[in-house]
Amino acid sequence: MQPRAQSQLQIDPKLAAAFEVQLRRHWNIDRVAALLRRHIAREQKTWRVRKFAAHTSSSTSEEISGVQRDYTVRWFSTVSTGFGLPREVLFLATALLDEFLQVVRAKPRFLQVIACSCFFLAAKVTLDDDAVPTLADLIRSGGCECSVSEVRRMEKVILDRLHWDLNRATTLDFLHAYHALLENNCESVLGPEGPRRVASLKVLWETKLQLLLANNTVLASERPSIVALALVSLEMEALSTHWLLITVALQALADVGSPENVIRCREQVSRHLQLSQSQLLAQRRQASKRKMQPVDDEEQDCIYDSIKKLYANDSYENSAASNSNHSGHPSGMTVAQQAAANKPAIPVV
Repeated sequence: MQPRAQSQLQIDPKLAAAFEVQLRRHWNIDRVAALLRRHIAREQKTWRVRKFAAHTSSSTSEEISGVQRDYTVRWFSTVSTGFGLPREVLFLATALLDEFLQVVRAKPRFLQVIACSCFFLAAKVTLDDDAVPTLADLIRSGGCECSVSEVRRMEKVILDRLHWDLNRATTLDFLHAYHALLENNCESVLGPEGPRRVASLKVLWETKLQLLLANNTVLASERPSIVALALVSLEMEALSTHWLLITVALQALADVGSPENVIRCREQVSRHLQLSQSQLLAQRRQASKRKMQPVDDEEQDCIYDSIKKLYANDSYENSAASNSNHSGHPSGMTVAQQAAANKPAIPVV
Protein backbone atom coordinates (compact mmCIF):
# COMPACT_ATOMS: atom_id res chain seq x y z
CA MET A 1 0.00 0.00 0.00
CA GLN A 2 1.52 3.30 -1.14
CA PRO A 3 1.00 6.12 1.37
CA ARG A 4 -0.64 9.23 0.03
CA ALA A 5 1.08 12.57 0.41
CA GLN A 6 -0.25 14.97 3.01
CA SER A 7 -0.73 17.72 0.42
CA GLN A 8 -3.15 15.58 -1.61
CA LEU A 9 -5.84 15.57 1.06
CA GLN A 10 -7.85 18.21 2.87
CA ILE A 11 -9.06 17.97 6.45
CA ASP A 12 -12.68 18.90 7.13
CA PRO A 13 -12.38 21.45 9.99
CA LYS A 14 -15.76 20.56 11.52
CA LEU A 15 -15.06 16.85 11.46
CA ALA A 16 -11.58 17.42 12.86
CA ALA A 17 -12.98 19.50 15.70
CA ALA A 18 -15.61 16.88 16.54
CA PHE A 19 -13.06 14.09 16.54
CA GLU A 20 -10.62 16.08 18.68
CA VAL A 21 -13.34 16.89 21.22
CA GLN A 22 -14.23 13.21 21.37
CA LEU A 23 -10.61 12.24 21.88
CA ARG A 24 -9.97 14.88 24.52
CA ARG A 25 -13.03 13.81 26.47
CA HIS A 26 -11.54 10.32 26.53
CA TRP A 27 -8.13 11.82 27.31
CA ASN A 28 -9.42 13.44 30.47
CA ILE A 29 -11.37 10.54 31.92
CA ASP A 30 -9.90 7.29 30.66
CA ARG A 31 -6.97 5.43 32.17
CA VAL A 32 -5.55 4.85 28.69
CA ALA A 33 -4.68 8.53 28.50
CA ALA A 34 -2.80 8.45 31.78
CA LEU A 35 -0.95 5.35 30.59
CA LEU A 36 -0.02 7.07 27.34
CA ARG A 37 1.32 10.07 29.23
CA ARG A 38 3.49 7.78 31.36
CA HIS A 39 4.82 6.10 28.22
CA ILE A 40 5.71 9.48 26.75
CA ALA A 41 7.47 10.61 29.93
CA ARG A 42 9.46 7.36 30.04
CA GLU A 43 10.37 7.68 26.37
CA GLN A 44 11.64 11.22 26.86
CA LYS A 45 13.78 10.03 29.77
CA THR A 46 15.41 6.97 28.20
CA TRP A 47 15.23 7.09 24.40
CA ARG A 48 18.19 8.28 22.32
CA VAL A 49 18.97 8.12 18.61
CA ARG A 50 20.52 4.74 17.82
CA LYS A 51 23.73 4.36 15.83
CA PHE A 52 24.92 0.94 14.73
CA ALA A 53 28.21 0.02 13.13
CA ALA A 54 28.31 -0.85 9.44
CA HIS A 55 28.47 -4.59 8.81
CA THR A 56 31.71 -6.14 7.58
CA SER A 57 32.63 -9.74 6.86
CA SER A 58 35.85 -9.42 8.85
CA SER A 59 36.19 -11.74 11.83
CA THR A 60 38.12 -9.02 13.66
CA SER A 61 35.22 -6.56 13.80
CA GLU A 62 35.35 -4.49 16.98
CA GLU A 63 31.66 -3.62 17.23
CA ILE A 64 28.28 -5.30 16.77
CA SER A 65 26.75 -4.13 13.49
CA GLY A 66 23.19 -3.19 12.62
CA VAL A 67 22.87 -6.39 10.56
CA GLN A 68 23.92 -8.51 13.54
CA ARG A 69 21.49 -6.60 15.72
CA ASP A 70 18.65 -7.39 13.29
CA TYR A 71 19.55 -11.10 13.25
CA THR A 72 19.48 -11.07 17.04
CA VAL A 73 15.98 -9.55 17.06
CA ARG A 74 14.81 -12.32 14.74
CA TRP A 75 16.31 -14.80 17.20
CA PHE A 76 14.34 -13.08 19.99
CA SER A 77 11.19 -13.56 17.92
CA THR A 78 11.88 -17.25 17.28
CA VAL A 79 12.65 -18.02 20.92
CA SER A 80 9.67 -16.00 22.16
CA THR A 81 7.34 -17.92 19.85
CA GLY A 82 8.90 -21.23 20.88
CA PHE A 83 8.17 -20.56 24.55
CA GLY A 84 4.72 -19.11 23.79
CA LEU A 85 5.59 -15.79 25.42
CA PRO A 86 3.64 -12.56 24.85
CA ARG A 87 4.99 -9.99 22.43
CA GLU A 88 5.77 -7.63 25.31
CA VAL A 89 8.83 -9.76 26.14
CA LEU A 90 10.13 -9.56 22.58
CA PHE A 91 9.72 -5.79 22.36
CA LEU A 92 11.27 -5.09 25.76
CA ALA A 93 14.22 -7.42 25.06
CA THR A 94 14.86 -5.51 21.83
CA ALA A 95 14.66 -2.15 23.61
CA LEU A 96 17.15 -3.31 26.25
CA LEU A 97 19.50 -4.71 23.59
CA ASP A 98 19.42 -1.49 21.56
CA GLU A 99 20.05 0.72 24.56
CA PHE A 100 22.85 -1.45 25.92
CA LEU A 101 24.61 -1.46 22.53
CA GLN A 102 24.55 2.34 22.58
CA VAL A 103 26.28 2.63 25.96
CA VAL A 104 28.72 -0.29 25.57
CA ARG A 105 30.93 -0.93 22.56
CA ALA A 106 30.55 -4.70 22.62
CA LYS A 107 32.43 -7.06 20.35
CA PRO A 108 30.46 -9.52 18.20
CA ARG A 109 31.79 -12.54 20.09
CA PHE A 110 29.79 -11.41 23.12
CA LEU A 111 26.53 -11.09 21.18
CA GLN A 112 25.04 -14.43 22.27
CA VAL A 113 25.51 -13.84 25.98
CA ILE A 114 24.25 -10.24 25.66
CA ALA A 115 21.16 -11.43 23.77
CA CYS A 116 20.37 -14.19 26.29
CA SER A 117 20.76 -11.74 29.17
CA CYS A 118 18.52 -9.08 27.60
CA PHE A 119 15.83 -11.63 26.79
CA PHE A 120 15.93 -13.20 30.24
CA LEU A 121 15.77 -9.79 31.95
CA ALA A 122 12.81 -8.79 29.74
CA ALA A 123 11.00 -12.01 30.62
CA LYS A 124 11.53 -11.46 34.35
CA VAL A 125 10.28 -7.87 34.15
CA THR A 126 7.23 -8.71 32.04
CA LEU A 127 6.02 -12.10 33.28
CA ASP A 128 4.96 -13.64 36.56
CA ASP A 129 7.72 -15.65 38.22
CA ASP A 130 6.15 -19.01 37.40
CA ALA A 131 5.83 -18.10 33.70
CA VAL A 132 9.51 -17.18 33.19
CA PRO A 133 11.50 -19.92 31.41
CA THR A 134 14.49 -21.18 33.30
CA LEU A 135 17.79 -19.77 32.14
CA ALA A 136 19.07 -23.25 31.29
CA ASP A 137 16.00 -23.89 29.10
CA LEU A 138 16.46 -20.53 27.37
CA ILE A 139 20.10 -21.26 26.57
CA ARG A 140 19.35 -24.78 25.36
CA SER A 141 16.25 -23.93 23.32
CA GLY A 142 17.91 -20.84 21.88
CA GLY A 143 20.83 -22.88 20.60
CA CYS A 144 23.39 -20.80 22.49
CA GLU A 145 26.78 -21.94 23.72
CA CYS A 146 27.14 -19.54 26.63
CA SER A 147 26.80 -20.89 30.15
CA VAL A 148 24.36 -19.95 32.89
CA SER A 149 27.13 -18.29 34.89
CA GLU A 150 28.19 -16.19 31.88
CA VAL A 151 24.63 -14.97 31.40
CA ARG A 152 24.34 -14.14 35.09
CA ARG A 153 27.51 -12.05 34.93
CA MET A 154 26.30 -10.26 31.81
CA GLU A 155 22.94 -9.57 33.48
CA LYS A 156 24.80 -7.70 36.21
CA VAL A 157 26.74 -5.67 33.62
CA ILE A 158 23.53 -4.73 31.77
CA LEU A 159 21.76 -3.75 34.99
CA ASP A 160 24.70 -1.59 36.05
CA ARG A 161 24.93 0.17 32.68
CA LEU A 162 21.16 0.77 32.58
CA HIS A 163 21.16 1.97 36.20
CA TRP A 164 18.94 -0.91 37.34
CA ASP A 165 15.96 0.62 35.53
CA LEU A 166 14.50 -1.73 32.92
CA ASN A 167 11.15 -0.02 32.38
CA ARG A 168 11.03 1.14 28.78
CA ALA A 169 8.25 2.54 26.61
CA THR A 170 8.26 0.31 23.54
CA THR A 171 6.57 0.73 20.18
CA LEU A 172 4.12 -1.98 21.27
CA ASP A 173 3.14 0.05 24.35
CA PHE A 174 2.31 3.05 22.18
CA LEU A 175 0.48 0.92 19.60
CA HIS A 176 -1.78 -0.47 22.33
CA ALA A 177 -2.50 3.03 23.65
CA TYR A 178 -3.34 4.44 20.21
CA HIS A 179 -5.48 1.40 19.42
CA ALA A 180 -7.44 1.77 22.66
CA LEU A 181 -8.07 5.47 22.01
CA LEU A 182 -9.28 4.79 18.47
CA GLU A 183 -11.42 1.82 19.45
CA ASN A 184 -13.38 3.96 21.90
CA ASN A 185 -13.57 7.17 19.88
CA CYS A 186 -13.72 6.48 16.15
CA GLU A 187 -17.46 6.51 15.44
CA SER A 188 -17.41 10.14 14.27
CA VAL A 189 -14.99 9.31 11.43
CA LEU A 190 -15.54 5.57 10.83
CA GLY A 191 -19.25 5.24 11.53
CA PRO A 192 -21.06 2.91 13.95
CA GLU A 193 -19.09 -0.13 12.75
CA GLY A 194 -15.78 1.67 13.37
CA PRO A 195 -15.07 0.38 16.91
CA ARG A 196 -15.67 -3.23 15.91
CA ARG A 197 -13.47 -2.93 12.83
CA VAL A 198 -10.63 -1.29 14.77
CA ALA A 199 -10.87 -3.88 17.55
CA SER A 200 -10.53 -6.73 15.04
CA LEU A 201 -7.27 -5.32 13.65
CA LYS A 202 -5.22 -5.27 16.85
CA VAL A 203 -3.37 -8.55 16.26
CA LEU A 204 -2.65 -7.64 12.63
CA TRP A 205 -1.16 -4.31 13.71
CA GLU A 206 1.00 -6.07 16.31
CA THR A 207 2.26 -8.51 13.67
CA LYS A 208 3.23 -5.71 11.30
CA LEU A 209 4.95 -3.84 14.11
CA GLN A 210 6.93 -6.99 14.88
CA LEU A 211 8.17 -7.03 11.27
CA LEU A 212 9.49 -3.50 11.77
CA LEU A 213 11.32 -4.52 14.93
CA ALA A 214 14.02 -6.37 13.00
CA ASN A 215 14.95 -3.31 10.93
CA ASN A 216 17.40 -1.05 12.70
CA THR A 217 17.19 1.66 10.03
CA VAL A 218 13.50 2.31 10.77
CA LEU A 219 13.88 2.33 14.54
CA ALA A 220 17.27 4.04 14.83
CA SER A 221 16.24 7.63 14.26
CA GLU A 222 12.56 7.75 15.20
CA ARG A 223 11.01 7.52 18.64
CA PRO A 224 8.81 4.50 19.44
CA SER A 225 5.79 6.80 19.81
CA ILE A 226 6.24 8.10 16.26
CA VAL A 227 6.91 4.67 14.70
CA ALA A 228 3.73 3.27 16.28
CA LEU A 229 1.71 6.29 15.16
CA ALA A 230 3.10 6.00 11.63
CA LEU A 231 1.91 2.39 11.45
CA VAL A 232 -1.53 3.35 12.80
CA SER A 233 -1.72 6.10 10.19
CA LEU A 234 -0.97 3.61 7.40
CA GLU A 235 -3.55 1.16 8.67
CA MET A 236 -6.21 3.85 9.06
CA GLU A 237 -5.70 4.85 5.43
CA ALA A 238 -7.12 1.44 4.48
CA LEU A 239 -10.21 2.12 6.61
CA SER A 240 -11.02 5.76 6.02
CA THR A 241 -10.37 8.72 3.77
CA HIS A 242 -9.99 10.69 7.00
CA TRP A 243 -6.72 8.97 7.91
CA LEU A 244 -4.80 12.25 7.89
CA LEU A 245 -7.31 13.82 10.27
CA ILE A 246 -6.93 10.87 12.65
CA THR A 247 -3.13 10.99 12.39
CA VAL A 248 -2.89 14.71 13.14
CA ALA A 249 -5.39 14.46 16.01
CA LEU A 250 -3.49 11.62 17.69
CA GLN A 251 -0.17 13.38 17.14
CA ALA A 252 -1.44 16.60 18.70
CA LEU A 253 -3.08 14.77 21.56
CA ALA A 254 0.00 12.73 22.45
CA ASP A 255 2.28 15.69 21.65
CA VAL A 256 4.84 13.52 19.86
CA GLY A 257 6.98 15.01 17.12
CA SER A 258 5.20 16.91 14.37
CA PRO A 259 2.81 15.89 11.57
CA GLU A 260 5.75 16.11 9.16
CA ASN A 261 7.77 13.69 11.33
CA VAL A 262 4.94 11.19 11.35
CA ILE A 263 4.35 11.42 7.58
CA ARG A 264 8.06 10.96 6.85
CA CYS A 265 8.25 7.99 9.21
CA ARG A 266 5.15 6.37 7.74
CA GLU A 267 6.79 6.45 4.30
CA GLN A 268 9.75 4.53 5.76
CA VAL A 269 7.41 2.11 7.48
CA SER A 270 5.45 1.54 4.27
CA ARG A 271 8.59 0.78 2.26
CA HIS A 272 9.89 -1.67 4.84
CA LEU A 273 6.57 -3.50 5.19
CA GLN A 274 6.31 -3.89 1.42
CA LEU A 275 9.86 -5.27 1.30
CA SER A 276 9.22 -7.63 4.22
CA GLN A 277 6.03 -8.98 2.66
CA SER A 278 7.82 -9.53 -0.67
CA GLN A 279 10.61 -11.43 1.09
CA LEU A 280 8.13 -13.59 3.00
CA LEU A 281 6.29 -14.48 -0.22
CA ALA A 282 9.56 -15.35 -1.93
CA GLN A 283 10.59 -17.58 0.99
CA ARG A 284 7.23 -19.38 0.93
CA ARG A 285 7.47 -19.97 -2.82
CA GLN A 286 10.99 -21.32 -2.41
CA ALA A 287 9.87 -23.60 0.43
CA SER A 288 6.99 -24.91 -1.70
CA LYS A 289 9.36 -25.73 -4.55
CA ARG A 290 11.63 -27.66 -2.19
CA LYS A 291 8.70 -29.71 -0.89
CA MET A 292 7.72 -30.64 -4.44
CA GLN A 293 11.20 -31.89 -5.38
CA PRO A 294 11.63 -35.64 -4.61
CA VAL A 295 14.85 -36.79 -2.94
CA ASP A 296 16.19 -40.08 -4.31
CA ASP A 297 17.93 -42.76 -2.24
CA GLU A 298 21.39 -41.83 -3.50
CA GLU A 299 20.93 -38.21 -2.49
CA GLN A 300 19.66 -39.27 0.93
CA ASP A 301 22.80 -41.39 1.41
CA CYS A 302 24.96 -38.39 0.50
CA ILE A 303 23.11 -36.22 2.99
CA TYR A 304 23.49 -38.89 5.68
CA ASP A 305 27.25 -39.20 5.01
CA SER A 306 27.64 -35.42 5.15
CA ILE A 307 25.89 -35.25 8.51
CA LYS A 308 28.17 -38.00 9.87
CA LYS A 309 31.21 -36.01 8.74
CA LEU A 310 29.85 -32.91 10.43
CA TYR A 311 29.42 -34.85 13.67
CA ALA A 312 32.96 -36.16 13.37
CA ASN A 313 34.34 -32.66 12.81
CA ASP A 314 32.29 -31.36 15.70
CA SER A 315 33.67 -34.03 18.03
CA TYR A 316 37.19 -33.04 17.02
CA GLU A 317 36.45 -29.33 17.61
CA ASN A 318 34.92 -30.02 21.02
CA SER A 319 37.93 -32.10 22.01
CA ALA A 320 40.31 -29.33 20.96
CA ALA A 321 38.25 -26.72 22.78
CA SER A 322 38.23 -28.72 26.00
CA ASN A 323 42.05 -28.86 25.94
CA SER A 324 42.38 -25.12 25.49
CA ASN A 325 42.74 -22.68 28.35
CA HIS A 326 40.85 -19.98 26.43
CA SER A 327 37.79 -18.87 28.41
CA GLY A 328 36.30 -16.18 26.09
CA HIS A 329 32.64 -16.10 25.14
CA PRO A 330 31.75 -18.10 22.01
CA SER A 331 30.48 -16.13 19.06
CA GLY A 332 28.08 -18.76 17.63
CA MET A 333 27.19 -22.43 17.14
CA THR A 334 29.05 -24.62 14.69
CA VAL A 335 27.20 -25.91 11.65
CA ALA A 336 27.25 -29.41 13.10
CA GLN A 337 25.67 -28.33 16.36
CA GLN A 338 22.87 -26.51 14.54
CA ALA A 339 22.25 -29.54 12.34
CA ALA A 340 22.18 -31.82 15.37
CA ALA A 341 20.04 -29.66 17.60
CA ASN A 342 17.89 -28.04 14.90
CA LYS A 343 17.51 -25.01 17.17
CA PRO A 344 17.49 -21.30 16.36
CA ALA A 345 20.94 -19.88 17.04
CA ILE A 346 22.11 -16.30 16.69
CA PRO A 347 24.11 -16.57 13.46
CA VAL A 348 27.56 -15.10 13.01
CA VAL A 349 27.15 -12.89 9.96
